[in-house]
Amino acid sequence: MPKGYVRFLAKIAEFTDAGIPVHLFKGNHDMWMNNYLTQEIGVTIHDKPLVFSVGNSRFFVHHGHALGKYDKGMRFLNGIFSSKMLQWFFSRIHPNSAFKMAHSWSVHNRTKKVYESDNYLGDDKEYLLHFCLDMLKKEHFDFFIFGHRHLAIDRKLMENSRYINLGNWITSSSYAAFDGSDVELRHFRIADKDKIIK
Repeated sequence: MPKGYVRFLAKIAEFTDAGIPVHLFKGNHDMWMNNYLTQEIGVTIHDKPLVFSVGNSRFFVHHGHALGKYDKGMRFLNGIFSSKMLQWFFSRIHPNSAFKMAHSWSVHNRTKKVYESDNYLGDDKEYLLHFCLDMLKKEHFDFFIFGHRHLAIDRKLMENSRYINLGNWITSSSYAAFDGSDVELRHFRIADKDKIIK
């Protein structure tokens, strides 16, 4: 675990100790996350899509990377980084060097904007939108919820089906809330409420 997050982890532990379930979906920067958060704090970690129903609403939830046939670059990287041999070799590097290397890779990725994560690319180029539409040809979901694109997106796909991207907490403080029948994309700061792409 990197230094500097003890209070945050303690707050999560407060939730799980109180019986409030906490679920974390592995993202493309979390692929080598093991079972520390599960064993020490009680967090349930998902690396595959989670399909579930609440009342009459059906959900498909995933981080959003390497899904379907459209995200070819991420699918390639996903294949490399899911290699157990590569993970074994990386775990033999001293943590100071390992974290520095991983952080440099992450910053470089964001700086280069490989996935243009701060711009909506248009309906024809948004691969998660296409993934949702492909899934709807096979089965119905009321809500597809992702986070990978870093944009707050709430798009109607068809009657009674929506694609919701949570955006990100760091720049837009966006999140979603389910009231038992509908999902609403919200911003913690009122000033950011107009940043939702519809």
